[in-house]
Amino acid sequence: GQVFSRCPSLLDEGWFVGLGDNNGKSEITLANLGTATAVADVYWWSTLGPVEGDNSVGITIRPGRTTTIKIGDHVPGEDVVAAQIVRRRQQVSAIALSSDKENQGTELVLPQTELSPKIMLAGLPNAGSTVLSLFNPHDETVLVKARGIRANGSFDIQGLEEIAVKPYSTVRVAVPTKAKLGGHAIELFADKPIAA
Repeated sequence: GQVFSRCPSLLDEGWFVGLGDNNGKSEITLANLGTATAVADVYWWSTLGPVEGDNSVGITIRPGRTTTIKIGDHVPGEDVVAAQIVRRRQQVSAIALSSDKENQGTELVLPQTELSPKIMLAGLPNAGSTVLSLFNPHDETVLVKARGIRANGSFDIQGLEEIAVKPYSTVRVAVPTKAKLGGHAIELFADKPIAA
């Protein structure tokens, strides 16, 4: 099938979390909306920490064109990848296509434009499982609390009152189905700014 999204906004810095390799099906597309060659850097993290020795620094994008980066070329075999896009020159936007090995689904992901200690995740799916992907960019463990939000108010999600995310790494956490959050929202509260 086809997947559509609004045009992503320009960014100086953007964060993606929860991307997976899935045999080369996941990718990030960088677009140059300027009139000269754009340059961007991409930094990668997995559940084990930062990915070292990658060649994602100094990616060039021609004017009015896009460049596609396959997740598996840089972080092969990983299922919970975080990526930081840093614009160095010209007008850059980014969007990701994430293919999930477990659910055999594909999702179009827009970047989080800044790290934050408070994040709202709205429009959860009405059916199937829901999984949170979190990234900690700090040198110490960050604790995250997840609260569910429904029409009649907010509540702590049992089992997700204190999610520990190790330094410089990602984690994936399943949301219990008994929380009954289909179609509603989750709010995250962290003791330091994170991406989710």
